[in-house]
Amino acid sequence: MKTATTAASLVSALFLMIFLLAIHRVPEEVSEKTKYYRYCLWLTLLGLLTDSAAYFLDGSNISTFILVVINYFAYAILDWLIACFGFYIYVLIREKEKDATMKISCFVALLCAADSIFIFAGFITGDIVKIVDNRAVSGELNHFILVSPALCLISMLIYLLAKIKVLGGRTVLILSSYLFIPFIAAVLNFIIPDFAPGYVSSALAMAIIFVMLQSKVIAETKVRANIYSDLSERDVLTQLKNRRAYEKALLNLSSDGDAGIVFCDVNSLKYVNDTEGHEAGDRLIRRFADILKSFFANADICRIGGDEFVVILENIGLGFKEKMAEFERVMKENGRIASFGYASGSVFEIKKIVEAAEQMMYESKKQYYSETGRDRRSR
Repeated sequence: MKTATTAASLVSALFLMIFLLAIHRVPEEVSEKTKYYRYCLWLTLLGLLTDSAAYFLDGSNISTFILVVINYFAYAILDWLIACFGFYIYVLIREKEKDATMKISCFVALLCAADSIFIFAGFITGDIVKIVDNRAVSGELNHFILVSPALCLISMLIYLLAKIKVLGGRTVLILSSYLFIPFIAAVLNFIIPDFAPGYVSSALAMAIIFVMLQSKVIAETKVRANIYSDLSERDVLTQLKNRRAYEKALLNLSSDGDAGIVFCDVNSLKYVNDTEGHEAGDRLIRRFADILKSFFANADICRIGGDEFVVILENIGLGFKEKMAEFERVMKENGRIASFGYASGSVFEIKKIVEAAEQMMYESKKQYYSETGRDRRSR
């Protein structure tokens, strides 16, 4: 029976490692929200391995001190796991109820801490477990070690039932599996003393929670994180990328190729704002943005300032100058709505390319002032 229990523990440990790898590769926002669940997985994994080591080494010629240490951790990890699960429940409730308190979670943690001290003292005195002929033998107080975990689980169950309107019946039912499955395992252990699937039952409960609840939390958090990221890198007026996205795009350029930069500045924006109002200025900006979207359909187009736009072109090939000549024609057809400059070269020199394109834009701007006779300050 012990061999079967050890095998079940090792198989469960393998599955938990797969879950941990799945959770490890998530964005920072997701990682923060799954923190206590990950701690529970790690502690369950540690409990499974420690329990397996205790079974495997029982009766071997290893030193008595090592046997005592391994058996102590096999018992004590359960308290740490329950305490961590209490904080996991609190995090889930706080997502729905911002003024949720940590009273129950802290109460559970204190009970678990006291039980860990009780177990430690019991191992020192031999009243909980003692080593006889290199075998772990239950002491006189061994049957008391489940009192504190039982109180903790009952407290968490009452807390979950009290928050059923906050979390929803389905979530409470899923979380309750962590409370009921170990209880069923304890009953089986009472009926069959040699069968002690404590951490295997915890692993099963954690797997149920992952499949039915935590994977959904991860997916929803990823979606929200992507939405927030997109909003933080999007210009509201034009729906183009903003300066933050522009800087990110420059950093993410492929290193093995050439890139082209088109630096644009809307002409007479200040004059339009001053004479026709800011709504007219916004329409001018949106009109130019639409021109860029139409002409540079597959490029990164960014609004990096009030009237400044940058187009980033990758793998430009030999037709870049011809495309720029075509763009100049489009600008003239649209009443010289903007001045622009361009440059191209190796991605390794992208900073110099941007500077060259910007300088060429300033030269184009000067020519626009000269030909139209408008004051530079009116732009």
